Amino acid sequence: MGRHFPWRKSLILFFILNRLLHLAAEPLVSQNHNPRWKSEIKYEKRDIFSSINDYKRSQFLDLDGYDSKAIETLYKQVKKDNWDKYLKTTYSRLLPYRDFIAAEVEKQGVPYEIIYLPIVESAAYPMATSHMGATGLWQFMSNSSSAYDMKTTEWVDERRDFIKSTKGAIAKLSYNYKVTGDWLLALAAYNCGLNRVKTVVKKSGIDDFWELSRLGLLPKETINYIPKLLLVSSLLQDKNLYNVPIKWDINEWSEVELENSIDLRLLAEKSGIPFKVLKDGNSELLYNVTPPINSSYKLKIPKEYTDSVKNALLKQDTLIEFYKYRVKSGDTLSEISYHYGLSTPSLIKYNPGVSPRTLRVGRVLIVPAIKKVEPYGSNIETKIFKNYYVVKDGDTLWGLSMKFDTTVEEIALNNGINVNNYIKKGMRLRVP
Repeated sequence: MGRHFPWRKSLILFFILNRLLHLAAEPLVSQNHNPRWKSEIKYEKRDIFSSINDYKRSQFLDLDGYDSKAIETLYKQVKKDNWDKYLKTTYSRLLPYRDFIAAEVEKQGVPYEIIYLPIVESAAYPMATSHMGATGLWQFMSNSSSAYDMKTTEWVDERRDFIKSTKGAIAKLSYNYKVTGDWLLALAAYNCGLNRVKTVVKKSGIDDFWELSRLGLLPKETINYIPKLLLVSSLLQDKNLYNVPIKWDINEWSEVELENSIDLRLLAEKSGIPFKVLKDGNSELLYNVTPPINSSYKLKIPKEYTDSVKNALLKQDTLIEFYKYRVKSGDTLSEISYHYGLSTPSLIKYNPGVSPRTLRVGRVLIVPAIKKVEPYGSNIETKIFKNYYVVKDGDTLWGLSMKFDTTVEEIALNNGINVNNYIKKGMRLRVP
């Protein structure tokens, strides 16, 4: 080890001299140094929650020693890239979720600048997917999302759920802070990984983000990541610069647990809620149809639409469309499922009593219309059940299906009853 001592001594001296040079440099904001971006926008810890009493306690990032040169360089670049349009676009995307994020930021006591992190992460687009597979507002990878109560199935990708992903992101950032003891390092770890930041800090002996950045010890993307967040939050606070509309009207959401599948398009039509609002609020849905029966899916809606949506949900049979297919000889559930774009287990959930081994020729299957497809094989003609029939003594579903040239399954489906139900005298049934 002794023969390496001169090299180690030189390295230590290098770091000491380098640090002294930085300390001797002119102040970050001096009388003689007023970069162009400072004359237009100055990073200040403004309380953007001043109009909302509940949010006044929010904390801010500790920016002692922040690198104005890094932000100045970034600002000059974004001025060339038409950032006024970019900020307006991304901020308008953030608006539906902003107040929920702000409430969580306040609740968990994390720095307020984190409200704007989705703009940096995903351009505030909940369905954004990176080339590495990170998805959602907060760009979670599939291998880390399950730890924060986000699942991915054939029906949903909850990394796109703004409620679950926001809670997960803040929990992840809070854990990073607990480990690193510094919010800038916690944010850096969110970008490049906690283990990487811990390793860099341990090897260098430096726990200051700006110093690690100056020495190039962090990835280039991470070095630009925090300056970009600071610049975005600064520009969006300035109501005059870029003329970005800063609104702080509360947008509250409520969750309604569904007992059956619904089609968002039909719900929008029946309730009066704009389809885009439903789609934005439930971006985790991979289709416009909610998951199968008994999935305990919670539909997210703005509170002002709660009553109209609940009233529409009372008419469950009108809120989803189905294809109907009569089974032919040689058909298999797997082939039928594949054609209509869903899994065999999901098809079975919509057709209780059906199984691959007992698939009966002539049985009518109902298939949720999750997408538009051509008929499979000799798809049956859909009958319109516009008439009514009053049940008499001795009537059965089978007998009525023969009488009206339909099937037991179609009668049951159009009347909201089970195929095994007994029908009683006096019942009023819809029939073709």
